[in-house]
Amino acid sequence: HTNFTGKDLKKIRFKIGQCFYVWTVITGETRMIKEVEKEPAITPEERLDPDINSIITVPFGVRGRILGLLSIYKNKPEVFNGKDLELTKAVAEHVGLALENARLYKETKLMAITDGLTGLYNHRFFIERLNLEIDRTIRYGRHLSLLMIDIDYFKHYNDTHGHQMGDAVLKLAAELFKRNLRDIDIAARYGGEEFAI
Repeated sequence: HTNFTGKDLKKIRFKIGQCFYVWTVITGETRMIKEVEKEPAITPEERLDPDINSIITVPFGVRGRILGLLSIYKNKPEVFNGKDLELTKAVAEHVGLALENARLYKETKLMAITDGLTGLYNHRFFIERLNLEIDRTIRYGRHLSLLMIDIDYFKHYNDTHGHQMGDAVLKLAAELFKRNLRDIDIAARYGGEEFAI
């Protein structure tokens, strides 16, 4: 038992190359410190709490990319053994996979609702959100604005300059919308050269 709590972690900052934990991340090596008092690599600040006397720290990540460290602490020296280390490694591996799966899920979900060319929301997502906003407007008696934007002579521009230049125009229009929207606004590529906000 120590007085060290999770909220204390938010206050801790270490500079690259100056600390036991950072070095563990850089090297990717698992460390088991059986007695903190006898470990010259750990400074008093890195101990985090005077009651900490044993540490296991295991980097975790995916495909060679370190995402973080899983550290286990005990208030007595010489309490960790090889089984504790192996268990911590197994847990760290699962943590790394879970974080990567969460990232991939978020990325896949975002791809399903965004237009690949402009990065704006796609037509289907926009219609779903528009229906929700209309319901909310009616429920709370508020106002709702809808902008339908079309790029004039776009087909002619595409035919004259080619589809790559046409794509560049669509991307530029999307960037203009993104830069000028509020956080609560929703911009979408409605179709072709049509946009909706």
